Amino acid sequence: MALADLGQFEAALAAFQRSLTLRPESAETAASLGHFFERKGDLNSAKESYGCAVSLDPNLIKAHLSLGVVLVCLGDRAKAMECFERARQLNPDFADTTFNIGVTHLRQGDFALGWSEYESRWKACVFDRRKLAQPLWKGEPLEGARILLYAEQGLGDTLQFVRYVPQVARREGQVILEVQPRLCRLLSKTEGAWRVIGRGEPLPEFAWRCPLLSLPLAFATELNTIPAQVPYLHPDPELVDAWRRRLKGDSVRIGLAWGAARNIFAMPGDPSPWFSWQV
Repeated sequence: MALADLGQFEAALAAFQRSLTLRPESAETAASLGHFFERKGDLNSAKESYGCAVSLDPNLIKAHLSLGVVLVCLGDRAKAMECFERARQLNPDFADTTFNIGVTHLRQGDFALGWSEYESRWKACVFDRRKLAQPLWKGEPLEGARILLYAEQGLGDTLQFVRYVPQVARREGQVILEVQPRLCRLLSKTEGAWRVIGRGEPLPEFAWRCPLLSLPLAFATELNTIPAQVPYLHPDPELVDAWRRRLKGDSVRIGLAWGAARNIFAMPGDPSPWFSWQV
């Protein structure tokens, strides 16, 4: 694992193979090798190694989880769900399993199950829960009360789920929107937001709280009820005009698109973090 962290993949692979030669019955080593292949992007080899780990130790919960994640990446969601369900049978209280099942349901468009099980992210090792005393809002009438809606994950997640702010405001609430500081300018004119502040700034008093990615559950969102009023992002008109003047003319224009990297998480306290999740 240390050699892999250093990028010395050939030497790392040799060490894993030597380890398996010494202890071919080691499910942990087989699973670690699976994680090694997964990091390299060799998902088929990772699938084979995780499958070997499961065969060697059918009770190794994290091997079932990791195999399920790789199968999702390979497009075999049905078999991935079998892996996740097997992990849940082994330990019904393991929140990481429920989280993966929820994400898979969402990928399949089963929002009724997906959003509910996605809430297990707060009990899983993937996310840190925000410690706030106010009650979690689940769709109740706000009757003029202030509610804090706050970003919880990456920039892209904030930009996707801020679309729900107008719906919350229509529940007669006064919305405080807390986002990453880099997004404050862009989101300053968000419809329905009484105030937009950057994370880390002092918070006004409020009665309710809700992370942005819990809003689909609060509104019982289905595929046909996703807020789709476009545009819902409104950049500063002066900046738009300034860039329009700057780009005026017949010069070549190049658009750049980027995607979030695949997130790999290790469970706290585990000495060999070979298992991972995709978010």
